[in-house]
Amino acid sequence: MSRTNQPDPYSEGINPDPHRQENEACVRAVCAASLEEIRRYQRGVIQSSDHQIQPINREDARRFARFAPTVANDPRAFTPYELSEDPVGDPAIPLDLECSRAMAKAADYHRAAYFAEDDELRRIYGTNAPAVRAEGISKALARKIRLLITDPLDGSHQMAGFNQPGAYGPAAMTVSPSGSIAVAVAVGTGEMLIVDCEPREGLERVTWTNPLDPWAETQIYPSAEVISRRHHMNVWVLPAYKLKSIEVASRIMMAANHEALPPHVRPELVAPLGGNPGILSSLILAPAGAVAAFQPQSWGWDQFVFVIAAALGLPVADVQTGEFFTAWSLASRLLKDLSLGVKSAPPVAAKTHLDLNAIRSSILSSGILQESPTPTLEQE
Repeated sequence: MSRTNQPDPYSEGINPDPHRQENEACVRAVCAASLEEIRRYQRGVIQSSDHQIQPINREDARRFARFAPTVANDPRAFTPYELSEDPVGDPAIPLDLECSRAMAKAADYHRAAYFAEDDELRRIYGTNAPAVRAEGISKALARKIRLLITDPLDGSHQMAGFNQPGAYGPAAMTVSPSGSIAVAVAVGTGEMLIVDCEPREGLERVTWTNPLDPWAETQIYPSAEVISRRHHMNVWVLPAYKLKSIEVASRIMMAANHEALPPHVRPELVAPLGGNPGILSSLILAPAGAVAAFQPQSWGWDQFVFVIAAALGLPVADVQTGEFFTAWSLASRLLKDLSLGVKSAPPVAAKTHLDLNAIRSSILSSGILQESPTPTLEQE
């Protein structure tokens, strides 16, 4: 893909936020720390000192194999990974914790208050972690301290089962003392997109970089190419979240088949590919990937990729209300929800408004939103 340098919107007589460069440096540094930790783990350089390495759970492997049938019968696809007991009840992979600790060190360098999905609060407070985390986020905002919120390793099951680099990676959001926001999402290959959000629509700057490649130069990412690329096969993507993935994908596909959708927007496949990194890979980075993406009700860090999509000019909306988002409005909503300790409403993003209307109407008619739990402080 060609990534040509484009004029910097901040150079045209507009005084940028003095913290903008620090914002970008902060999210780049923490995501790079997580990527490096993942790479060291894959090379066998590090192992968790607290947990014994165990084989991947075969039931999980068989379930995820249905998403990637090409590796379903390949024993080499099932690599070792670490399991530990999660205080919330789900198995947690200690590599997530190692990535979080690496990101926390990078956050200390940038003097940022650090909070993450797999931070120490989750280990210490268990089901009360969201409330404790929300209080800390609120205090950091009130005291105008640099804030950093991350998902240290999104898609860890995909990494453990199939090692698909486009399906796993970190995500981060930073808030400067002046209130400006930057968001970054990276994939296992090292490719990373960073958006510097601005309250004024059209002033967002999305940059591409690869901290794992010493020859990669940071460049302005060409939003026009993202919007224009389209595959001959219409694919919708959603996260591979636990046992409901196949059921949710099937119900959305059935609803789409019953909808009177035009042939050029009717989906041929609804694929559970993972959260932030899977959506970034398929909807934005892929030369000819997905045309629409959906994220169910989830914590704010699970929706960071939609901020990047909005900044690139893709239509992004609330599934339930149909409200459209700018990068700033969505980032602000996610930050507010995290400061309250509640999950954010489900968003959708698409290549065009027709694609967005098609996936949104199919989701609404499928009935899956009525079954989503009400966000509470206790759910982690």
